[in-house]
Amino acid sequence: MKETSIVLDGARFPLYAVNTLVVGSGAAALNAAVSLHDRGQRDILIITEAWGGGASANAGSDKQTYYTLSLSDEVPDSA
Repeated sequence: MKETSIVLDGARFPLYAVNTLVVGSGAAALNAAVSLHDRGQRDILIITEAWGGGASANAGSDKQTYYTLSLSDEVPDSA
């Protein structure tokens, strides 16, 4: 990661340059970051509004999602 800064309207802001930026910290984002790291990528930055957030935290477990889908008679089970 390379760190520099820029000045906009008199205010100095940090500026980071990375190979990979992962947006979010839900299950999918963290899985992506871990998988990339396991494959040798070391220049990874994760940006998030809330650690452990994302669709996984907001929607309940996958089991609950698929159980709810299975109760719908008109629509086939498909996430």
